[in-house]
Amino acid sequence: MKAQLRILGLLFVAIFIIAPNEVLASKKISYFPSATSDFSNLDKSSYEYTPSKAGGYGESFYLNSYDANGNVVTALISITNYNPFSKGMGSFDIHWVENDKVRVIHEEFDADEIQKDSLKGTMFGKSSYIKVDTDTTKISYQGEDTDGNHVDISIDMKHTEAGAQSGDSKLYMGKGKSTFWGLKIIAPRGEVVARLKTAKDRTSTLKLDGYLDHGNATAKVPDFSDHWYRLIFFSKNWTIDLHETTTKFKYGKRKPQMLYVAKNHQAIGMFSDWEYKEADFKEHSDSPYAPPTGWTLKLERDDIKINGTVNVTKEVVTVDVLDSVSWAIRMLVKAFYSNAWQHYFLVDVDLTIEQNGVKENVSGLGMATAEYY
Repeated sequence: MKAQLRILGLLFVAIFIIAPNEVLASKKISYFPSATSDFSNLDKSSYEYTPSKAGGYGESFYLNSYDANGNVVTALISITNYNPFSKGMGSFDIHWVENDKVRVIHEEFDADEIQKDSLKGTMFGKSSYIKVDTDTTKISYQGEDTDGNHVDISIDMKHTEAGAQSGDSKLYMGKGKSTFWGLKIIAPRGEVVARLKTAKDRTSTLKLDGYLDHGNATAKVPDFSDHWYRLIFFSKNWTIDLHETTTKFKYGKRKPQMLYVAKNHQAIGMFSDWEYKEADFKEHSDSPYAPPTGWTLKLERDDIKINGTVNVTKEVVTVDVLDSVSWAIRMLVKAFYSNAWQHYFLVDVDLTIEQNGVKENVSGLGMATAEYY
């Protein structure tokens, strides 16, 4: 029988009523290293869930994709121990944005509903699954959207750039290596075909450019991070995948950063020291935060330099992470622990890239996020 409380509500309630991990009282945090050659090979565990008994365990595959018309499909398929009453629960979260209409999927699964399958990868319930391989990813969901409409969604991704990670892919907090937050880029770039079918046999097919990563952690995100910025940008020849974490004050001013850059589908580097400065902020009609309206990006290396702007053209999705829990729990958690919101933007990217002394202007449509925890 499914738990009566939403998984995210239990996540935050558990953290609120249980003493925080002692290791997180430390002010130490490690950082991703830079690399321009000999990227670490992704091992078998990169493509599958590796459950842990740690109370702070959380693991997910995250797909973000968009097309030239501004249509967007995102998918986050997670497993976590955050629910103290049912460890190993999972969830499917999909946002399908087509012609400015947003369709939201959020469904939760108890641990005994999640099983490995030799053909379909990891099954969630009887019909939904995710299968991640070196070169392809398949996501399938059958159920209801948050408005109660039956939907059948399939997402097929062909990876067009090899997976990569920075160092061993983990940020370590405190002493030792038991408490960490990790991120591997499974597909820095890929071709995505997403299909949607409704109960009335209405169908839609979108062809998009996409990105896929694999997060695996024993540290709870609100315990160490204040907010994240992400950017994915695909031009004809260039790929840029950016992730920056602004940590809690106690961890200092340095930001854990990961910037993947590739040309013609060949990786140039994964960098850890660069500037991504907010240009302006604008109050939001729903969220309590004022997300940036743009950023400036600056990377300076001997053989590659990137300078330019990322300007918001449109917000496509706004997520109140606690929206699915009861009012009482939501108010309690937001007042004393975390008021988590996520903002997804279409952005106009305009960069000057100089590689080995040759400059070129690179511009086009990208996707950015501002995520607050």
